[in-house]
Amino acid sequence: MNTDKIVKIFIVIFIFSNIFLNRIKADEKINITDSSQIKYKWYINEIIDETYYLKGEVLDGYYEIEEKVNYGNYSNWDYKYCTYPKEKYVVEAIAENIYKKVTDVQYVKLIGFNYENDIRIFENTKEISYEIINATEKEIIINLKRTYEVQNLIFYVDSEKTFDIYLSFDYKFTIMALYKHIEKEKLLIPDESWIYDKTVFKTEYTQQKKEENAFRKYDGMRGLCRAKEILTYRYKSIKKYYDDNYYEYIEGYLPDYNNFVIEYNGEIPKEIIKITNTEQKVVPVKEYIYIQKNDDIDKSNEEFEPKEIVKNNYIEKEIIKKVTPKKIYIIITILLLIILFQLIQSIRKKKKKVD
Repeated sequence: MNTDKIVKIFIVIFIFSNIFLNRIKADEKINITDSSQIKYKWYINEIIDETYYLKGEVLDGYYEIEEKVNYGNYSNWDYKYCTYPKEKYVVEAIAENIYKKVTDVQYVKLIGFNYENDIRIFENTKEISYEIINATEKEIIINLKRTYEVQNLIFYVDSEKTFDIYLSFDYKFTIMALYKHIEKEKLLIPDESWIYDKTVFKTEYTQQKKEENAFRKYDGMRGLCRAKEILTYRYKSIKKYYDDNYYEYIEGYLPDYNNFVIEYNGEIPKEIIKITNTEQKVVPVKEYIYIQKNDDIDKSNEEFEPKEIVKNNYIEKEIIKKVTPKKIYIIITILLLIILFQLIQSIRKKKKKVD
């Protein structure tokens, strides 16, 4: 078999293959944009309840609109609010000064002091009206009627006797402030010498700086915060439909993307090829009208818009795919047999020439 014949045979195979493939490939492609129409049921949201709720927190059955915000009232100042999440709360912070100070005083006890002796008590230069709640020959107890800071108290005693004076926060004299043994003094002004082993110190927090003295010492700073809630709008609603039909557009209503149909009015193709695995079926039609409900759509990928889901699914189901049917294999087999026959003939001719 000479070279020219082999070339001719391959040319014939090529031409047949192209002609056959061109006849069976899918030329009638469906134009989704131009030939299909998506229609929805249309509705309005009818609000049946609304409220404001802490931002980010789930309120079952309600929708959240984060852009619509309201605020709660500020809390009192407390260091615990400094840790509140700023995504849900507006947090304001300040610094507070810490002081250790001798406890305030409301009760005074004088032991070894005669009731007949006169005693006057002042807050700075203002005289205090007090009440004697217990009096004996050796002891009296005075109620100042409210608490005072010890550094502001001044006592005047009309006596030259020796006695003891105790200053306390409570009338049982368990929360002690100061103590002093007095010997023939009439004007008594508390100072550091009045502090003793039972003196109780309280912690004082203040934004303002205070003057330090024998009874108040600076002890550092701490952060302090207050917070108010960020409240987002929540509403509960039901869908109120325009009617039970499907439309392209209804003014003032919203489309229900989970409730739609697709109508397709196609061209008039010569044939539609349905492919099932490796088999092909040719179905002649005059006109193709396709209506697809949303139940046929694969919504597993929720990132897609409904139109995109429809388009992808639609193309996958309806576009005519290019295939290699069984007939082409029959043609190729025949051509290969022809080539084999030619080779056998060529070998026989060569043998005859040799003989």
